[in-house]
Amino acid sequence: MKKWLYFTLVGTLISSCSFEQKDPYILIQKPLQSNTEVSIRSIQVFDDSTVWATGNAGTILQSHDAGENWEILTIPSHESSDYRDIQLFGKKKAVVMSIGSPAKIFRTNNGGKSWWMTYLNEDPDIFLDGMAFLNDKIGIAFGDAIGTRIPILRTVNGGNSWVMIPEANLPQALPNEGGFAASGTSIRSINDSTVIIGLGYPRGRVLRSTDKGLTWEFYLSHLGNNENSRGVYSLAFKTDANSINNTIGLAVGGSWEDPSNSDLVLSRSKDGGVHWTIVADNAPSGYRSAVGFVPNKKIAICTGTNGTDMSFDDGLTWKSFSTEGFNAIGFAPSGKFAYLAGGNGRISRISFLAQE
Repeated sequence: MKKWLYFTLVGTLISSCSFEQKDPYILIQKPLQSNTEVSIRSIQVFDDSTVWATGNAGTILQSHDAGENWEILTIPSHESSDYRDIQLFGKKKAVVMSIGSPAKIFRTNNGGKSWWMTYLNEDPDIFLDGMAFLNDKIGIAFGDAIGTRIPILRTVNGGNSWVMIPEANLPQALPNEGGFAASGTSIRSINDSTVIIGLGYPRGRVLRSTDKGLTWEFYLSHLGNNENSRGVYSLAFKTDANSINNTIGLAVGGSWEDPSNSDLVLSRSKDGGVHWTIVADNAPSGYRSAVGFVPNKKIAICTGTNGTDMSFDDGLTWKSFSTEGFNAIGFAPSGKFAYLAGGNGRISRISFLAQE
């Protein structure tokens, strides 16, 4: 058997270990300089050179050289906003979402030189958790329950305007049910019609729509246990399945209040998010706020405040990659790079280099 090689790069190679597996890669992690100390909560990669990220203190970051240099952006008069999610539609086109009341969504078409507000909700109970786009036009955003309903926003014009879906179609909430705005990945689209939402307290339910967000059904991730800090923090789905019915999905959780506790941290689906099974053996080593699949490879990565783990078999088994923790993950569509982003402005880039 050939070997997996993993290296962490901090000027020099400082550690290595090997994993038995076919199709070997050299994995190189490089810390990047973001020139900010904010907590970064969402990161998205458009191509091998373009990556944007968002965080607190009204901070938006963009790089056009694979993270080697970053430009810090702010939206005038909104410097205190906490941006927890971002969607890219090109090198210079982006939509960003802030969370608490007033909840706001903005769009730029010129690389952040100017922005316009496309959604404003001043309800004191509003708290948006994330958004996902099924294509360049249709997007879904959701928030913590207000009363007995989970608010679902929908856009059909690329985020230029948003409307709440009709109240009769809003998902019925359990008491005090909500999601986690930890990484911008607690909501994911699988294809042009299917979108999945992961929820937290009390049961870690999964919301699933197959009609572009118009109607919803509930399923169980099994990550919830009636603790406020547990549930689905992040979702990921493979995009290479020939049918949604055999699409592999991952959900990560755990407790941010007890990050070293490895109980109920990973659940796996083999049918596009309908049925979920807890992965207890060789699971990630604690609370994880973000998970994702490396495009075109059988590699998955998850991260949280106490470390980062990797899987080389589509999420069946996991190995610790680093004890350095992050909040969010983003992947280049080519599968060449992954980015980890976290507190104190930390961003690292992982390269996947095939061995001959």
